[in-house]
Order: sequence, then structure tokens, then C-alpha cells
Amino acid sequence: MIHKIRVIFTRKQKIKFIILFGILFTGSLLEFMGVSLILPFVQLVMDSEGEYSGITGWLGETLHMDTSRELLFFMGLLLAAVYVVKNVYLLFMKYVQLRFIFNNRLELSGRLMQSYMKKPYTFHLEKNSSEILRSVTSDVNSLYDLIMDGIDLTSNLLIISMLAVFLIYTDPVITVIVVLLLGICSVIYFLLMRRRTVSYGRQNQIYNSRMIQAVNQALGGIKEIKILAREDYFVKAYEENGRFYASSLKRSQLFQYMPKCLIETVCVCGVLGALLLKLYTGAEIRELVPQLSVFAVAAFRLLPSVNQTNQLISRILFLRPSIDRIYEDLQEAGYKKGEKPSGEDFARLPQAKTIRLEHVSFRYPGTDRDILKDVSAELPLKASIGFVGSSGSGKTTFIDILLGLLCPDSGRVCYGEENIRDYPKSWGRKLGYIPQNIYLADDTIRRNIAFGIPDSRIEDEKVWKALENAQLSDFVKDLETGLDTRIGESGVRLSGGQRQRIGIARALYQEPEILVLDEATSALDTATEQAVMEAVEHFRGKCTLLMIAHRTSTLKGCDQIYRIEDGKLVLQK
Repeated sequence: MIHKIRVIFTRKQKIKFIILFGILFTGSLLEFMGVSLILPFVQLVMDSEGEYSGITGWLGETLHMDTSRELLFFMGLLLAAVYVVKNVYLLFMKYVQLRFIFNNRLELSGRLMQSYMKKPYTFHLEKNSSEILRSVTSDVNSLYDLIMDGIDLTSNLLIISMLAVFLIYTDPVITVIVVLLLGICSVIYFLLMRRRTVSYGRQNQIYNSRMIQAVNQALGGIKEIKILAREDYFVKAYEENGRFYASSLKRSQLFQYMPKCLIETVCVCGVLGALLLKLYTGAEIRELVPQLSVFAVAAFRLLPSVNQTNQLISRILFLRPSIDRIYEDLQEAGYKKGEKPSGEDFARLPQAKTIRLEHVSFRYPGTDRDILKDVSAELPLKASIGFVGSSGSGKTTFIDILLGLLCPDSGRVCYGEENIRDYPKSWGRKLGYIPQNIYLADDTIRRNIAFGIPDSRIEDEKVWKALENAQLSDFVKDLETGLDTRIGESGVRLSGGQRQRIGIARALYQEPEILVLDEATSALDTATEQAVMEAVEHFRGKCTLLMIAHRTSTLKGCDQIYRIEDGKLVLQK
């Protein structure tokens, strides 16, 4: 687990953690000083006329204090000062600790988000979105809960170690008896509970993902659910997984609480037993009062630390699966099949006249069927080219390869003589993509068209030009807030044709050389489809049109038409 945390942390974070450890160590020393000064102070109170030794004798000689009253007054001030400084420092230490945790939590969730966004398209085809959502939110929070627990655990162990050494010096018999009893009970407890706690942590992850999935499915299909009156099914699915989720949390919390009861019982019984043993063997009560005072103060600080330490170990075991998940996601380094290289791409594609497919074959990971088999074709630029085929024939896969989202198992796609895989960003700038189902954010028309571009870089002139070319500018001008009009989640405030035109305007915003329509009108009625196609016709001859359709009639104006069947590309026109 330590190795995985080291991999997850950046070098800068590791340095900050070392500094934080130094701050924790200083805090532990102050805690130790606060407790260790109790014994000489109580000894002064109990025996104000006696001979002084140890720290009280040294202070008396060093400060030339002849009377016990002066020394007692000084020790009282010193003890008060130590506790004031200690608690001010502990407040500062907690601030540094929380700043480290929350700043790095944000940084890690950003790294994880970037990691998912840089993953190949095939990763997103295979990965459930609820798992990604859980990892970026719940797992990152759990990891830093674990880190915070680890920091608290380190601090507690330092304090416990220092106080234990001091208590052994004060009274080795009582200390050894209590420590042995605590050690034996703690080891037995964790040997019995360790596997169960880790298991509950894994269950917690699984059922948390299923709860998120149930919510996503319910909200994503709310229209059909309302029509079919099937709300209860999704509520029940959420509640069933929620019960298992709550059960795993309940058991883990119970296991975290159990050591508190165990430790208090062992400590009280151990100290009382040792004291009774001393009294039985002839020790004077007067001699035991200073020691009892030290043990009382130490117990006031030590028992919560020991209790918390055991609870923290249980929580760390429970949260461990979150480390495993984040480690696995961040460790998937390198660019797998279909992944575009990260970073800026300064190389520009040279001018060309054709897009060429050279012996392209492809199958999805984990399957044994080729979707495309040794496909070769030459597609002239500035032409209108249609692709038709039945459902499952590989039309969308073919287009995804042309778009650079999928990498062929063999063969290559070239823009002129250059492989598009060598120019991912330059190739992407040449493309405008209009899918069948347009994704629309619950945002303004402006931001939906200039999708993914910061406000400071959005050019309204280009937005209006894209709307005009998509034949939607008149509609937007008539709106009270124009480009600032919010369209609702998934564009619920727009008609089907208007949503599709927003998608066209988005594709046109970056003035593409190649416009790809992936069954862009198949879900529209005939009249709306015709109107949308009229908007597309405006670009015939001005840019390359690559159009996918179920029906050949939709592609009647194309210069070339290919049929995709049995993994082959057959020229029909």
C-alpha cells in the first residue's frame, strides 16, 4: 500500500509530506513536554519543604531560586506557557495538515480527470460512467481521508511512543503491564477483523457505483420512465444497493468503535491491578500520588490517542480499495490502441487532395470478429461521399477510424501521404462532426456552439456565422437573451430540428475542411430532415462531406456512395 501511495503522490507532494512530518514531530515533542512537566510540579506541591532533584533541582540551581515558593511559582508559569504554546502550535499544525489534504485532493482529482479524458476512446466504450464518476469523486475523497488518517496515525504513534517512554521512566511496572495487555488485545483484534474490514471497503465501492448508476439511468430515461410508470423499479434498485452500502458502512463503523471499549477496559483494569499490587506489597499511598497524577494526565492525552489509533487503522483498512482503484487508473500509462498522444501537437498536416484507406482492419478488444476487413479506398477531398449499410454493419466504426478515435489493428488512414495518427491535433482541427444524438449541455447557446472553449476565447462573430450556416440565426435573434439563452439539460427547451442545428453549428464553428454526418438526420421526421439537409447542402463543394445513412435516398446528392457490408467497402456510385 505504501508503494502505491508513493506512485500516486508527485515529487512535490512527497517533499511537502516530509515537511509536514517534521511539523508533526515538533507537535509531539510539545505534547510530551506538557505531560512530563506534570510530575515535577506535583512533586513540588506535595513536598514543598523537601530536597529537590532532577529537573526541579537543576532549575533551582540554574535560576538561583532558594525557596520552594519561588520554584513552585516558576514551574506553574512554565507549565502554563508550555500548554499555551503547545495548543497554539497544534492549531497551526492542524491548519497545515488540512491545507495539505484539501489542496492535494483537488490536484489528484484533476489528475484523475485528465487521465480519464486522455484515455483511448475504446476505454470509454468499455467503462461504465458511474465507475468513473465514483473514482473522480468518492474514491479521491476516500484516499485523502485515508491520508489524513495516516497523518493522524503518525502523530498519535509519536505521542504514544514518547509518553510510553516517559511513563516507563515514571513507573515501569504499571506501564509494562498496561502496554502488554493493550498490545496483546490489539493484535488479536486486528488479526480477526483485518480481512473483514478490507472486504467491507470493497463492498462499499461496488454498491456506491451501483447507486450512482441507478440515479444516472433513472434521470437519463426519465421521459420513458414517466410514460411507462416504472419509477418504482429505479427507486427500488437505488434503495436495494443503498441498503447494502449502508450495511457495509455500519459494520465498518462498528468495528472502528469496538477498540475504544476494549482499550478503556484494559487500561483501567491494568492500572488498578498494578496499584493494588503495589499497595499489597507495602507501598505508601503518599509515594503513589505524584505517579497517579502523571498517569491521570497521561491517560487524559493517551487514551484518546490510543483509541483513535485503533479506529484509524480500521478506517485505513476499510478505505484501502480506493487506493488500489486510483493506483490502477493512474498506472495505465503509455498509449494503448486508439489513444491519441497527449500534449500539444505543433506539426501541421500538409495540403492534400485525397483521404486514403490502406488495407484497414479492425476488431474491438475482447472480440473475435473483424468489423472491418482489409478495407482500401481513396476518398477525394471537396467531394460528397455517402456510406450506407444495415445496423451492425460497421458504419459508425468506420467513421470512428476516420475521425482518429479508433486505431486500426492493421493498415492506416492517410491524409494525402501522411498517416493521421502522426498528426492527431492537426487532423482534429480539420474535422466537424455531427452525430445522431447531439450532446447538449445545460448552458447557453454560445457555450454549446463553442463547446469546450473558455469564454475569453469565444468569438461571437464565428458563433453567429455558424448559426447562419446552420439556418438557426433568425431563431436565436428572436430570443430575449440571444446567445445567452440557456437551453436546458440535453436541450429540452429546443425542438428536435433545433437541437440538430445546434450540433451543425458546433461542427461549423471551427470552419472544418471535412464535415462528418453520422446518421445525423435518422431520428428526425421527413420535413425536419429535409430542412436540415438543406442547411448541409450549402457546404457541398466547399468542404468534404462524409455522410452515413441507413437509406440510400438520404445520400442521393452524393458524388460517391459506398455500401458497408461483411466488413468490406463496396463502391455503388
